[in-house]
Amino acid sequence: MPASIRSHLTVLVVALAVPLTALVGYNIYRDTLDAVDQAKSSLRILATTMATNTSRKVDAARETLQRLAQRPLVRAVDELRCDAVLKDLHTLNPGFSNIVYTNLQGRAICSALPQPGGRPVNVSDTAWFRKVMAQKRFTVGPPHIGPITGKWVSVLSLPVLDDQGQMVGTINTPLDLNAFDPGIPDQLLPPDSRYGLFDADGVMLWRNADPEKVIGTRPNAEAARRIAEVRDGEFESLAVDGVVRFFSVVPVANTGWVAFVGVPAPTIYAKAKEKALIGSVVSLAALVAMVLLMLALARRIGRPIQSLADAVHAVGAGDVQVRAQPSGPTELREVAAAFNAMVDARLKSEALFREVTESIREAFCIMSPDWRQARYVNPAYARIWGEPGETLYQDGMGWLKAVPEEYHAALRAAIPAPEALGECEAIQFPNFPIVRPDGALRWIAARAYPVRDAKGNVNHFAAIAEDITERKHAEDELVGHRSHLEELVAARTTALKQALDEQEAFSYSVSHDLRAPLRAINGFAAVLLQSQHSVLTDAGKSLLDRIARSAERMGQLIDDILEYSRSSRQEMTPRQVDLRKLAEEVAAELLPARPAVVIDIGPLPLVHGDPTMLTQVLQNLLGNALKFSANNTTPRVTIGFIQRADARVFFVHDNGAGFDMKYAGKLFGMFQRMHHESEFPGTGVGLAIVKRLIERHGGRIWAESEPGQGATFYFTLAANTGSVLRE
Repeated sequence: MPASIRSHLTVLVVALAVPLTALVGYNIYRDTLDAVDQAKSSLRILATTMATNTSRKVDAARETLQRLAQRPLVRAVDELRCDAVLKDLHTLNPGFSNIVYTNLQGRAICSALPQPGGRPVNVSDTAWFRKVMAQKRFTVGPPHIGPITGKWVSVLSLPVLDDQGQMVGTINTPLDLNAFDPGIPDQLLPPDSRYGLFDADGVMLWRNADPEKVIGTRPNAEAARRIAEVRDGEFESLAVDGVVRFFSVVPVANTGWVAFVGVPAPTIYAKAKEKALIGSVVSLAALVAMVLLMLALARRIGRPIQSLADAVHAVGAGDVQVRAQPSGPTELREVAAAFNAMVDARLKSEALFREVTESIREAFCIMSPDWRQARYVNPAYARIWGEPGETLYQDGMGWLKAVPEEYHAALRAAIPAPEALGECEAIQFPNFPIVRPDGALRWIAARAYPVRDAKGNVNHFAAIAEDITERKHAEDELVGHRSHLEELVAARTTALKQALDEQEAFSYSVSHDLRAPLRAINGFAAVLLQSQHSVLTDAGKSLLDRIARSAERMGQLIDDILEYSRSSRQEMTPRQVDLRKLAEEVAAELLPARPAVVIDIGPLPLVHGDPTMLTQVLQNLLGNALKFSANNTTPRVTIGFIQRADARVFFVHDNGAGFDMKYAGKLFGMFQRMHHESEFPGTGVGLAIVKRLIERHGGRIWAESEPGQGATFYFTLAANTGSVLRE
């Protein structure tokens, strides 16, 4: 017969008594060790605080010396011109007894305090001066009595360098060891504690007890030797006064010094024993109270627990109407009430789950890991598949019967095999059609997600199937529209090609058919001038000359029109272009015709563009600048660029005739001119070609000018440009 709960509790009390007693003893031992460790850790923190404060004091002095070493009067090392700031800084730093700088021979050039007898002191034979002269960097000197202050000091020194980096002297500040303040809360230390500083040679720098008696000495004690040897750590040792102390030693950064804090060893263990005793009493009292409590519980909770267990079994068997009867101690009453609330919450959760899943439009199913059993099917399944959801409870793969056979393999392949369940994150089925019992065709998009237990094993899959028939129809219509759009694009492309072919034919006609009459006019005029020269009047000769010039100008117009046409049809081959080199080549071609013009080409970046088109742009802009500045007595053209936040702006500037900005809107049109042809010849097509070429590079062009003040043409290129400047 199984034992009762009371019997189990009694056995439990007896079984726990022995290990709990052992645990109390172990806790007393651990508390003692923890108390000692805590005391040692506190001692380490105090020593670290002392070392850190000292290091900060030295670092602050070094920064002050570095600033002083940069001052002109200090670098001059002239005893007739002392820097007055020394006295001000000395007043602001009471922990340092003086500030003084010396020359390379150790002569004290200037001092914040008056020097003895009013004459400079020579420190060349001091250990600290020899150290800074040998190391030529910031140094911390050994303790000694300062010749100027008459106090025990440790001199902090820094070389003074001239403009060439040569050492010309030293700047020094003695740390007043008698007035040293470690900055630690000594009220936390027990009586008869010792703390202070040693240098790297084991010489005492400062101690809290009788500092004036020990500064500069090497105490003959085991503790002093251990401090110098250990330099970083903890130990227990006999001090010079015969007291055994526990010491914590921490090095002071960048000085070679060590900070130490020592407290009488009995104080550490006394606190540990006191804490251990308190812990023992508390632990034993808790153990006794726990045993008594467990015995009382054993007498009171047997029947209420049995009642609660009966209710749990009933609910587990499916009788969700059973409720636990709260009785016994308060805790058991709360457990019974919590159990009843849990059952009610489960019923509400199940009701909410059904309310949500039965109201959604998508089919929702909970399937076993192998998909052979359906554990829940919502009503939407029947609306979409056209058959009762109970069919899935009978056969978990019954949904596949409505799917055409050719889709079965892909859908089955999407379901993970048992050995692949551990890596499964989600199942995305390919879209598939179903044929309902009424013959209607529907398209389905389905996906499923694994639901895992606490160990990561898949308990079941939550599957969602959505009717996407309307969306599928819309996608099919969209495909049709896209096909029609492609046909329209092809038709437009054909029309554009035809227009380009017609433009090419027109250009050919202009190039050949119009040139033939012009050549005939020029030829006949030349023959007439030669054969009838003697019989022609001056007026006739003038008319024939005008005919020849007009035909020549007509030929130039034809060339410019063809060039303008080619500027829109020419295929681009963009690459990296050295714009400065290109400008230099164009200038070299154009300058021989106008040698008086000075062309300044500033730094220009590498750009991305078609080199032939960019050459045409520079030829037209630079040619215009040379033409319109030719009448200036000192013609000058400048090429450069301006870096703006949004783009690089290139410019070509001249000091020529300029133009009125109210006509700037006509500037880039075909056959538009700002000046009469007799003054500046041309056809008015060059800037139109430039505008078209710039626009094909994704940029824009504009101009600024005043009559008689020259003109500046600005243009930009697409943002795909280099960043390397060409000087």
